[in-house]
Amino acid sequence: MKDAINNSDLRKSIEVLLNACEKNNSVTKQALIDISVNAMLRKELVRYFKTSQHRQFTTVLLDGFTRLRKEPENEISIEDLMLACYLLGQHNQVEDCLKIWEVKETDFDSYCGIDIQLMMFAGVDKTIAFLESQTSELAQRALKYVKDCDRAGDFTELDVYFNEEPWWF
Repeated sequence: MKDAINNSDLRKSIEVLLNACEKNNSVTKQALIDISVNAMLRKELVRYFKTSQHRQFTTVLLDGFTRLRKEPENEISIEDLMLACYLLGQHNQVEDCLKIWEVKETDFDSYCGIDIQLMMFAGVDKTIAFLESQTSELAQRALKYVKDCDRAGDFTELDVYFNEEPWWF
């Protein structure tokens, strides 16, 4: 029974975050830090977004985590960025692969640490076709990296990657 109450409380917390985001198109620094340090809330966010859509929140969350990552105190971990990328990917909009790539390029540790699989939520072929249709330097860097990863076999088990609980929890 206690788990049901905790899950209910976590759902309410998520609804509060979503409502605040709708009103202000932002997430407070404190809310970002709360998400960062609360493993149960993180897991509930993943469960929530498997069945519910709220792209604005996931975009704002990713932008907020990225902004905090760039601050000198650097309070945001790679796992936080990956969580936000994963949640954004749940909305299955191929153009978001560029946003995820941009986050991957935030700093050296992000570049090394953020799984390239997070860009492939729409599928490898669809993502490559989208990147090939883009002319920006950002898209061309992403395209080269993605093609190299595809040749190396990094995307052979995407169904497992996206259907299991993320390893970085």
